[in-house]
Amino acid sequence: MQCEACQAPAKKMGKDRKGNQRFRCRTCRKSFSERPARPLGNMQLPLEKALLCLHLLCEGNAVRSIERVVDVDKKTILKLLVQVGEGCERMLAETVKAVPVRDVQADELWTYIRCKQGTRERNKITDPDAGDAYCYFGIERNSKLILAWHLGRRNTWDAHDFIVKLSTATAGSFQLSTDGFNAYPNAVEYAFGARVDYAQVVKEFGSAGGEEARRYAPPRLIGQQKISVSGSPAEDRICTSRTSSAPTGLSGATCAGSLGCRTASAGRKKTCGRRWRSTSRITTS
Repeated sequence: MQCEACQAPAKKMGKDRKGNQRFRCRTCRKSFSERPARPLGNMQLPLEKALLCLHLLCEGNAVRSIERVVDVDKKTILKLLVQVGEGCERMLAETVKAVPVRDVQADELWTYIRCKQGTRERNKITDPDAGDAYCYFGIERNSKLILAWHLGRRNTWDAHDFIVKLSTATAGSFQLSTDGFNAYPNAVEYAFGARVDYAQVVKEFGSAGGEEARRYAPPRLIGQQKISVSGSPAEDRICTSRTSSAPTGLSGATCAGSLGCRTASAGRKKTCGRRWRSTSRITTS
């Protein structure tokens, strides 16, 4: 062990009250302790409990349920969620870059933070993060790798940000399929240029009536149309079925959805301890 001040050799000198090894420099006589790795930073939560909380979050358990099972305060769970989520976001951005792909599908996962958009407008809630939220994500059809994601509103600006992230994560020419959201064509042309064969799947839904209209579920699909937007996409590969079936782990219960959507939503908020509610489903176009 070397001295932190003068880089000279140091000798052992007992242990501190936490059991960490202490050292004394042979040259400058300064003493210091061995600093163990702290994966959780300044959090005092034991690593075993933190891993159990994260495991339960990945399994879709509610935050209050984890609070009862693990005996950890809700605010601590949300703080852990934000910290680990930010680390996962950095890791994804650093590792998933210029990935050679052949077939990519993109869609949006609908969710809400604190309340739905109608409730926010009706109750005149001023919280800018409250209301409907959409988790954009792109998946490679064959490997099922999540290439990029983005949390925001369903508008032109957030669609553009998501497509730019998807462009950074991919390399080479490939086929891209999305739903019929009209913000995608311009964003794809700006970010990808001519290196993608791009097509949209426009779905038509029928209006439900009676008891079915009161049921919380997507409307009934009555037809769909495949539209080639740019390049020469193969018609048999124009689909968004992977994005419709992939987010099983992204469906959430409380806080801000599953670990995918949940860490994204929680990361945009301060962990203030208020009650968060979220549900999720694939958007329909």
